[in-house]
Amino acid sequence: REWAIAAGVFLGLTAGLLWTAQGQLMMSYPEKSRVGCFVAIFWGIFNSGAVLGCLMSFSINLGNSTEGRAASSGGSALSTTTYWTFFGIMCCGTALSMLLLPLNRVTRTSADGVVEFVVADQTEAMSVKVTGMALVLQELSRTAKAFKRPTMLLLIPFMFYSNFFYEYHFGIVGVLFNGRTGSLTAALYWLAQILGSFVLQGFLDREGVSKARRMQCSFVGIVIYIAVTWIFGGYVQYSYGISDERQALDFVGHARSPLMAMGCLFLWGFVDSFVQIWSYWIMSQLSDEPEELACFTAFY
Repeated sequence: REWAIAAGVFLGLTAGLLWTAQGQLMMSYPEKSRVGCFVAIFWGIFNSGAVLGCLMSFSINLGNSTEGRAASSGGSALSTTTYWTFFGIMCCGTALSMLLLPLNRVTRTSADGVVEFVVADQTEAMSVKVTGMALVLQELSRTAKAFKRPTMLLLIPFMFYSNFFYEYHFGIVGVLFNGRTGSLTAALYWLAQILGSFVLQGFLDREGVSKARRMQCSFVGIVIYIAVTWIFGGYVQYSYGISDERQALDFVGHARSPLMAMGCLFLWGFVDSFVQIWSYWIMSQLSDEPEELACFTAFY
């Protein structure tokens, strides 16, 4: 148990580094008018892995339609082969990341068709290169300033919500559905995240509407959608009598149909993509400096 806890802590620390780096690149590479598209593409690729994994689990459990308490019996589908397969894929991904260009060599096309560097010319600044403890203090100062920005402070509740609900959502999946139905529901959940990211980015990158108008309308729309889906979720909670007792319903079983609960979780899938895409989009509008965008991502 101690090793599992230590591994979880180490995984969290390294994941924080990865998320900060990808957030900086994702917001720095595109011009501001295309940030929504870039974030949606990332979010689509990111969640496609979850969709594929859930569909694999669904196919493995396709022949098992057992419902109720009996559905919890049986062996695990995990094996050492599964572990090494995932480990090998992650190692390949780590190696591929070494092929990325340094940020100061990345170019993009501006709105007027001019090719420009993502990082502006800093020749004079680089003539006095900051290293060692001075660099650490410089980064800490930049981070503190970013964390004290009023806009970022106002976004704390919204950003906190972005991962707050996962435990409840997937708790329902584990309690209410059997193996194959839970896998199918989870696949639909992640698929909704992909669809939702492209739906929202289409509005956020729309040039015919002012940036302030896009920000306000999208935020109000997201809040309303969240409220409506949680009201629906409350009905599902009490309608199915969800508790810690496993029901393990099957989508073609003889017990109560789980389709309404599956539909609720599908609608909930859009929530996370809306929150994530909007958060990254609003942060990207606050600065042009990749270093500051990295601080915003760390804050998030």
